[in-house]
Amino acid sequence: MAKSEVCKNCCPDGGAIFELDFGCWPHVSTKEWMAEPAWVKVCNNCGHYKPKRKSKPKLTFDEILNLTDETRLKNKRDRAIFHAFAEAGAWKKYKATCEEYAQNCKDNGIEKFPVVAHHWINTYHRDKLAEHQKESAWAVNYHVSRLKADAEKVKAMLAQDFPTREAQ
Repeated sequence: MAKSEVCKNCCPDGGAIFELDFGCWPHVSTKEWMAEPAWVKVCNNCGHYKPKRKSKPKLTFDEILNLTDETRLKNKRDRAIFHAFAEAGAWKKYKATCEEYAQNCKDNGIEKFPVVAHHWINTYHRDKLAEHQKESAWAVNYHVSRLKADAEKVKAMLAQDFPTREAQ
């Protein structure tokens, strides 16, 4: 179905009808013809085509793993991959804190310690992040927040149970 849009060539105030058509068309500003035919929106008034918007490329899996913070993350996919697998993600921080707690327990001769500090048992939130295609954005944010909360809980336990050692 044709839509009324703004054509920079003939109707700057709007009202031009664009339809999808296949072929070679002159560019709106440069007036040069397209090199190869393609499907484009063509103005019914003047015959010029509307250039397609360029979309930003997605971050690759490796690029996400190399990030140091979550400022460049755009969507739930990026956020889930970052926090489940990256070195700066929530899972790695939780795992490091749990390993520090376990090492302190081992050094002090304690064989049993709270389940929340067993990172090899508590993998539910990490597993849900790894299955991010099935999860909603809310669920991804929930699992990330739970991983961060568990890491804070283990840090507090570390500071409480082993006050002589500095909790990182």
